[in-house]
Amino acid sequence: MVYRNMLVLSLTLVLISTTSWAGDFDARIPMTRADSGSYHVEGSFAGRVAASFLVDTGAGMSVIEHGLLKRLREVSEVALSRRIAARLANGEIQAVNVYRVEGFTIGAGCEIGVVEVAVMRGSGNILGLNALEKLAPFALHLTSPSLAVSHCGPANLLSLN
Repeated sequence: MVYRNMLVLSLTLVLISTTSWAGDFDARIPMTRADSGSYHVEGSFAGRVAASFLVDTGAGMSVIEHGLLKRLREVSEVALSRRIAARLANGEIQAVNVYRVEGFTIGAGCEIGVVEVAVMRGSGNILGLNALEKLAPFALHLTSPSLAVSHCGPANLLSLN
């Protein structure tokens, strides 16, 4: 009986210590829900090139399409960082270029800053964990679709406090 009570207490403490509350987040970024059920946020680079990004917590790296890379090169400096082998959702491995891009912002001014993006044809734009981790801790709110984040740069953000 003592063992069971200690186990329940331990599990309760673990849950309490790992739970994030609404007050833990600095801002909420509105998301839109696609017909497919996926969620998207609006983003921009250097405040000049806007695009919609699929929020994908299963993607290790953020991804942009070639068309977006072309528009970025017209307005800002984009540096080739490296070439990697990426495993796609279907298990296929594809060689892709990774670029370092500055001035990445999501929502109405949540500044992420410098981010690496893989460039892939036909992939759509994806907000992956390498960008999301800069905002951590974060949470997805699905009833009123939004991405609650903790470390945005300065701007006009929807405050939760």
